[in-house]
Amino acid sequence: SDFWKLAAANGVDARVKAALAGNSVSGEVSVIATPLTLSGPIRSKLDSLESLEPLIGAETIAAAAPLGRIGVEGRAELDGQKAGFREASFETALAKGTGDFVVKLDGERPSINGELKADGVDARAFFPPAAEPEPSGAASAAPASGFPPWSEEPMDFSGLRGVDANLKLEAKNITLPTYSLSKVAADVEAV
Repeated sequence: SDFWKLAAANGVDARVKAALAGNSVSGEVSVIATPLTLSGPIRSKLDSLESLEPLIGAETIAAAAPLGRIGVEGRAELDGQKAGFREASFETALAKGTGDFVVKLDGERPSINGELKADGVDARAFFPPAAEPEPSGAASAAPASGFPPWSEEPMDFSGLRGVDANLKLEAKNITLPTYSLSKVAADVEAV
């Protein structure tokens, strides 16, 4: 059609609004047909990430499970293999913040690269639940704070095998089960 000829040669502006299994994407973008690329301000809400398993795989779903619902809004460039956001704002069950990042789906595993800043990060989902208080008079190995004693067992980070990451992270506050950290900066590399 004439639309695709024009889009292949010059790109066209389009309004996008799509929903798939409880997830949505909307925005006003420039579309280039060859290769198919969308760029412009995009709002994405992934309220049902697990429904995308056939597209992104079970390992990616497992690695992203602690994030819960994911919302991202910003200047995007999307194609069939990657989604990049500049000047983005994001919100998950763990954190809310801003940054620039690219998620690629074309390698052996998905990857995420970029810089993210958050006001607060709730990292309690990565720790065991607080120990139940012992009946009065019973001896307890748990400290009075209710946090279980440190285990000598290896920690299970197998979920991180589902994604490669190279991120520069900053957080004003990170909440842990019994304390919090302030003004945290970290370079994270997971391969």
